[in-house]
Amino acid sequence: LALYYSFSDTSTAQQSSRVTDESQSGGADHNGTLIGLVDSSTGGEFITTDSAFALCIPDPCSVGALCQNGATCVRDKPASTHSCSCAAGYDGATCANNIDDCDPNPCQNGGICNDGVNGFTCDCAPGYEGTTCTTNTDDCSPNPCNSAGVCNDGVNGVYCDCAVLDLACSEFTSYCSPNPCENGGTCSEVGAGYSCSCTAGWTGAACRQSVDDCPAENPCANGGTCVDGHQSWSCSCPAGYSSASNCVTDTHDSCASSPCSNGGTCSDGAGAEDASCTCADTWQGPTCDVNLDQCADLPCKNGASCEDLE
Repeated sequence: LALYYSFSDTSTAQQSSRVTDESQSGGADHNGTLIGLVDSSTGGEFITTDSAFALCIPDPCSVGALCQNGATCVRDKPASTHSCSCAAGYDGATCANNIDDCDPNPCQNGGICNDGVNGFTCDCAPGYEGTTCTTNTDDCSPNPCNSAGVCNDGVNGVYCDCAVLDLACSEFTSYCSPNPCENGGTCSEVGAGYSCSCTAGWTGAACRQSVDDCPAENPCANGGTCVDGHQSWSCSCPAGYSSASNCVTDTHDSCASSPCSNGGTCSDGAGAEDASCTCADTWQGPTCDVNLDQCADLPCKNGASCEDLE
């Protein structure tokens, strides 16, 4: 390996100096600028400084650079350093930080923000809906007013106007008769309207909406999905995991296909293909299919020949 240096001193006899002694090139001060090298292993090809560094210095992206969460490792100059190009939703030197998409809070009208990865969800206050809780829920659809009264939508409530009825409200008895509150809700007259007190698990102006019982932090492991019930929730798990344990318990039987040959004993692993084999004598390999050569150590003395038997 020959290194070439460039010198700025014009009085120097040579404008470039070749150093072939590895100990000299590794520690001596040549008072010059490294411009390249010649590598005999490539047929004497001259390599520029950037490529020379790439040969002489290990690539940090292949020897332990820690870029997390799907980030891409980028080798910098000088070649001994690196940087991480983060996936969407992450930042920081190693992309370990999940960007807080709830700062500032995008949820309006008292909505509560739940941060995700490169996204968020909003838990809206009663009477509002939409991605950022900007839509006032139409509590007049369907019309909850008695005797064909005119419904005026409010926020999580309605005002029923019966004064415009052709019968001049002669058929009107009460805003709560019949009961406009569904799913067991209790109706109370409030001025020229009503209010519903909903039973557990229900919400909305007329108690029509089921409360989402799934926790904000997904309780289902291993890619499971939380499924809302009535005052309950459950996990829909990917194949091989139990919903009874919130997708934590692995139900894969990696030994079902009997992967261990020649009398080997199978031990079940975490995944469908993670079985391990304990091989019988004279057999080896991941599935015990390699026969050990018992004659390799020349056990037969005094000129006797050895015959390997399975």
